[in-house]
Amino acid sequence: TGGLMDALLPTLYFGHPIVARRARFSAEHAFRLMEKYRVTNTFLFPTALKMMMKAVPEPRKHYRLRLRAIMSAGEAVGDAVFGWTRAALGITVNEMFGQTEANYLVGNCAERWPARPGSMGRPYPGHRVAVIGDDGEPVAPGEVGEVALHRYDVHGQPDPVIFVGYWNRPEATSEKFRGDWLLTGDLAAVDEDGYLWYRGRADDMFKAAGYRIGPAEIENCLVKHPAVANAA
Repeated sequence: TGGLMDALLPTLYFGHPIVARRARFSAEHAFRLMEKYRVTNTFLFPTALKMMMKAVPEPRKHYRLRLRAIMSAGEAVGDAVFGWTRAALGITVNEMFGQTEANYLVGNCAERWPARPGSMGRPYPGHRVAVIGDDGEPVAPGEVGEVALHRYDVHGQPDPVIFVGYWNRPEATSEKFRGDWLLTGDLAAVDEDGYLWYRGRADDMFKAAGYRIGPAEIENCLVKHPAVANAA
């Protein structure tokens, strides 16, 4: 849904051209395409940005880029990639969080509020997003819970990004909700200012020395090392 709903359809809706390539991702070719077609806005997954960071650490020395904004989603961006886009491209990457069942919920918008390195951002205007505990109630700031979207938006209307249901799977659809909250299956903590901090998938966490750890934290640490090409 990311490429379709967050890139292709909005771009066509506003009457702008969009560039796509039907091939395996190549960091060098991505830079060449952006230079050739004077791309101003792009949607690149964190994995792609990591590949670009490792392949071309100083892109502005090699390419004439006209980038104005970068949006990234699909996994945690991490402070390593966040810092590289600022230093190497002069752009604050707008991390976004959502899923096929409920898209574009939380994120950053460098034009509207300051991004914080490592943060998922804040709920986008209109949505009622909370980090809830096992009791279905919002957790206190700093505590880890599951990111959830309320069935009704801030205007009291059904939130239009919520899916209708899983095809021919009513039981699976009902299991996606806890009351009026749609459960994303992703864990996060929220700070006093409303920024969310990703902690991992609810079914992907493990414990080490009593700490709950998500793979994204380890990947973010490993990818900072100059001898590491990428981490998964």
